[in-house]
Amino acid sequence: MTRTTASSKFGVGRLLVALMVAAFAIGGLAQQAQADTVLFDPDGNPATNTTLQAGSFDWFPGSALAVGFPRNPTTGEPLTNVPFQLYYQSFLSGVGTTGGTNSALINTGLGSPATLGDVFVNNGAALVDTNHAFTIVAGFTETVTGVQDVFNPTTGKIERTISFGILPQTQPNFVNIYAVRPGSFDVRAGTGFAQNGTAPAGGPNPILTAQLTTAGFSASFKQTGTGTGAAFVPDIGRFNTFNTEDSGILSIQGNGSTNLTANVTSANPNYFPGGVTGLQLAFQTTNSLPFSSTRPSLAFYNGTTVFPRNIDTVNGAGPDIEFQADASNTFTAVVPEPGSVSMALTGLGFLSLVGLRARRRRS
Repeated sequence: MTRTTASSKFGVGRLLVALMVAAFAIGGLAQQAQADTVLFDPDGNPATNTTLQAGSFDWFPGSALAVGFPRNPTTGEPLTNVPFQLYYQSFLSGVGTTGGTNSALINTGLGSPATLGDVFVNNGAALVDTNHAFTIVAGFTETVTGVQDVFNPTTGKIERTISFGILPQTQPNFVNIYAVRPGSFDVRAGTGFAQNGTAPAGGPNPILTAQLTTAGFSASFKQTGTGTGAAFVPDIGRFNTFNTEDSGILSIQGNGSTNLTANVTSANPNYFPGGVTGLQLAFQTTNSLPFSSTRPSLAFYNGTTVFPRNIDTVNGAGPDIEFQADASNTFTAVVPEPGSVSMALTGLGFLSLVGLRARRRRS
């Protein structure tokens, strides 16, 4: 006959409480992947009524450059597992707000360079000109992980999909956001996107830094052509349909997407008064050729200096490949490593084992 004593009841009670606490802890870990809201003050002065409750940043269609894209020198086929560098730059065009009365309006007219990127805040009473614009630069290392050719019977074309992987342990690896004066950067020249030490009042640049990880990374680019394998001949068209610049350059045609995540490593409290350390930037990017929504940049920032692009008269056949990249990002809490959840589950198992042993000793 089993006897239940007061002490054994108390032991079971403690076990249940411990299990509930652990379960809530694991539930919290799972919820950390959800989007968060950050406080963003575009004039760098939290004392003014311009702070936004930001859930996302939308970046104007920008330029990206694959430097030294790896190819077989004889066939021109992409080489897999060979590292190359990818650089990207753009400026802030929208802030997705999730609450409060303040909203943002940004000058994105490429025809008015003197005020390009200027952020205005509607605080419900007035439209405040912050005299601030925001730029982003990023650099990371990729590899080609696969090439797949598929015949499309509807179009009669071969569709080639190139897949990519990221190497975050290899330099470069940076995502920097800068506060700059409106119109102080030049989209076409590719200059002024990284302006260390020239920020408006409120603090030095960059105002936020982050490093890319493998978490959630996916990237691919699809183009059409004829033939397969080493005999694949891509369709060629205009490099730039946005305007007449680069009129002498043709390009491979296609589109793709990139999803990547960067852990925030620093943030200026004047611009992010609530802090964002411990958060991630989750980027969703659509990539395309030809350029149709912005001017292709002539130069890029590599983390130290600005260097010129090196594309051929047929973009996609030369050392570098330049393409249009339209990105946005949300803010999410850092997702714990799988080992963290495993340890928590192990802890639950240990607590259960201890509780069962205690019950058996007291029976």
